[in-house]
Amino acid sequence: MLRLELADISRSAAALTVVILVAAILNQVLRPQLRFIWHCFIRPLGATDQKNRLDKFYEGQADIYDTTRNSLLRGRNTMLSLSASHLRSLRAFKPRKRLVWVDLGGGTGHNIELMDKHIPIKSFDAVYLIDLCEPLLQVARKRFSAKGWTNVIVLCQDACQFILPEWTNGKDPKGSVGLITLSYSLSMIPSYYSLLDRIDYVLAPEDGLLGVVDFYTAGKQPSLHEKAIGGTTPITSGLAVPAPVTLAKSATRSRVEEFVQPLENGDPVLNVKEMDRSTYVIIDITPPLSSFHYQVNKEDPFEDMKHLNLSKNDSMLIITSGGDNALHYAIEAQPQYIHCVDMNPCQGHLAELKLAALQSLSYDEFFSLFGSGRHPSFRKLLDSKLAPHLSSSAYQFWRLNDDAFSSAFYLRGYSGWALRAIRLIFSIAGVIKYVRRLCESDTIEAQVKIWQKKLRPVLLNPIVVALLQNPVFCWNALGVPLNQRRMLLEEGSMYDFICHTLDPLISKYLLKTDNYFYLLVYIDSFFDPSFPLLIYTGQALLGHYTPACCPSYLTLPGFNALKSNNNGRLDAFRLHTDSIVNVLRGLLPNSLTRALIMDHLDWFNPGSQDAVEEVAEFYRVLATGGMMFWRSASRKPWYNEM
Repeated sequence: MLRLELADISRSAAALTVVILVAAILNQVLRPQLRFIWHCFIRPLGATDQKNRLDKFYEGQADIYDTTRNSLLRGRNTMLSLSASHLRSLRAFKPRKRLVWVDLGGGTGHNIELMDKHIPIKSFDAVYLIDLCEPLLQVARKRFSAKGWTNVIVLCQDACQFILPEWTNGKDPKGSVGLITLSYSLSMIPSYYSLLDRIDYVLAPEDGLLGVVDFYTAGKQPSLHEKAIGGTTPITSGLAVPAPVTLAKSATRSRVEEFVQPLENGDPVLNVKEMDRSTYVIIDITPPLSSFHYQVNKEDPFEDMKHLNLSKNDSMLIITSGGDNALHYAIEAQPQYIHCVDMNPCQGHLAELKLAALQSLSYDEFFSLFGSGRHPSFRKLLDSKLAPHLSSSAYQFWRLNDDAFSSAFYLRGYSGWALRAIRLIFSIAGVIKYVRRLCESDTIEAQVKIWQKKLRPVLLNPIVVALLQNPVFCWNALGVPLNQRRMLLEEGSMYDFICHTLDPLISKYLLKTDNYFYLLVYIDSFFDPSFPLLIYTGQALLGHYTPACCPSYLTLPGFNALKSNNNGRLDAFRLHTDSIVNVLRGLLPNSLTRALIMDHLDWFNPGSQDAVEEVAEFYRVLATGGMMFWRSASRKPWYNEM
């Protein structure tokens, strides 16, 4: 009996010990959260003016502020990373300019310590942390003292009336600050209009940066950011939630033309020589509206160059597509202007990304993105190197599609589905190995043998031909509209078209080295009615380019040519997300000397008045002796008579 009682006591003691240990652990883990809840929601403040209310609110939780806010206040690292990226870009052009950063409402100094991971704090001439709450500033002073940062100064001041020590002795503070950040502080300042006026006065007019991350009110009323800065507010249930990052900066190299105004050709999309002080770029991350139809151009620029007779004096208009051909023309001829036009914003975003990458990335990084079609750290590249050279809309698109280069870029978008479909067909037929052998053939004879015996029967299978003829597949996978499909079928069957296209191609060009389109094989490669004599087999055979077989801009000489003279050749680019006719309306008479519109006119209905108007606009803007080139699915397209 005594033994049983001792055993019961031992078990009870063990259970009590476990309870005490669990309670101690929970107390240690949950104490910051419990203190946070007490001070934020329960404890009465009993103060009237703002400073006393802030001091009393934070005095019991200042030491746990960072611990309890890390998961709540999102977006701060993104804002700082973007700001650092822009600062590096700007300092590259003005290395001797004094750099001053003011962190308004910076509290404990967490932002400044975090910024050191993106750009050394010691590289700033001065950093000022301004906050009205003394308990939080005490934490900041200890933090900076431990870091040994002598250029960081903590000031307990009202943000709306802040005065920096360097403004004494009557010095005018106008334009003296290079970077101002507000991290979840703008929404806490009652008179934020006064603050914005002060920021506008002290921020450098040419290249100053304003970074904001804050709460916003998701409801029917305009948010604080929309009222004070601009932008749009999602309408949901009326909750205050962490908002997207907003970075306002003077427009430097990221202007993208939405419409070329009359009497001018527009500013370069990459313009660092002259900065417009009245134009600002707002980075506001919102969902994109579309997806890719074409990751690469399907028309051969080498063939184009045989007929274009391009020179440095030419001004040309082309369809953006993947941007590859425009870069080829810039390498080979350096035309004065290259107007890239596309109604699909994603095509413009891709072209803009390539332009930004040419300015900011090494050749290996550049080829990894657009040659191999993958990069392990695209998001890091986007924020740390590419962002300063992108427009707001392009940045927000790639920010939301930052997984585009995680595996195989050329398998994405609508054309990516086509590529997957053709690979599935090859796989089911068991001929994948012969596809690779076709790409690696050293002679045309060996290539033709593989094609005739192994691959042609698969691609000319009635099921595959029926799939290629399907109008839904034609549009969603190949980007071939109904009118163009109809033009093709009016002159013959789909079977005849494939035979007449692919048989001469395989017997004339060595896929391994003669043309990078063949090696890559897009499924449009097997079906591009706009170019019936020279069809590309772009990205589907391998799904990527190789250094030995790729577009000119992906070669090292081409890359270096585009980067030469401080990226001077890129100044020719004008990107337009608009219809061709709208862009033409904004150009002066006789201002273009070359126009390449691919198979664009195939998209119109026969006899379309819109097509007539567009052709009339081309006639108006093309100079005497100018040339216009087009391709068609039809041997005798109806619009040839216009």
